[in-house]
Amino acid sequence: MEMFERVLGEDRSREIRLGRGDDPYKKMRLPKRREKWSITAANPRTLRGLQLGLRRHAGTIYHWLRHERVPRLE
Repeated sequence: MEMFERVLGEDRSREIRLGRGDDPYKKMRLPKRREKWSITAANPRTLRGLQLGLRRHAGTIYHWLRHERVPRLE
């Protein structure tokens, strides 16, 4: 708690990131939550775009090929 008090009080940080996930300790430390989203755009007609798309969906493709339940991307 002292670390947060110093960061927010003395260092005057505008934001503290605690990583991914909704772990209970994060709610205890910082009650306000802000989601960050990102968009990845690629042209699958180019080699680089195709590689990026395949890499982005590699896990989904892997599970689909093994006829397993595909985990949702979060």
